[in-house]
Amino acid sequence: MKLTLIFLIVILFSSVPSSFSVTTNKLIVSYSDNFALPYELEIDSNQSYLLSQSYSWIRDQSSRYNLIGYSIDDGNFIQISRTARGNFTIDIPMDRPHSIVLFAIPQFPLEVAGVSNYEFVPNSPTGDNWFDSNTEVEISHPTVVERSEDTREIITGWTLDNSE
Repeated sequence: MKLTLIFLIVILFSSVPSSFSVTTNKLIVSYSDNFALPYELEIDSNQSYLLSQSYSWIRDQSSRYNLIGYSIDDGNFIQISRTARGNFTIDIPMDRPHSIVLFAIPQFPLEVAGVSNYEFVPNSPTGDNWFDSNTEVEISHPTVVERSEDTREIITGWTLDNSE
């Protein structure tokens, strides 16, 4: 008897009129300059979709990409606030098909060893020690730093990437 009852329920649900079918719209997400692989989603047209993208992701062993903005449906570039960590999100109403292009820029880390009390000029756009490709950065550090009454730190030289 249980088998018959389950079979009848399946038949009833499979014969629902097509007027109750769900319509979907396509969301296409791509990246300028192919920074990552594009993807497509079919979303219920009565829904909105919360697109979430990491602000930064690995490019290779010595660099990363950082999100700088987006455009919707071939519209204007929309710049976003830059940060190193977390996710950028945007709520997209799926009342029609949409395409989103995300824009990112390569970044490289700048590390200073052997001294303290330094700063980068200009500051990193992401608030850390990562800088956009082709950015000129100055490292500001006092020539002499007093450590105590009879000890001070004096810069006598520097190297770039541990070169001679």
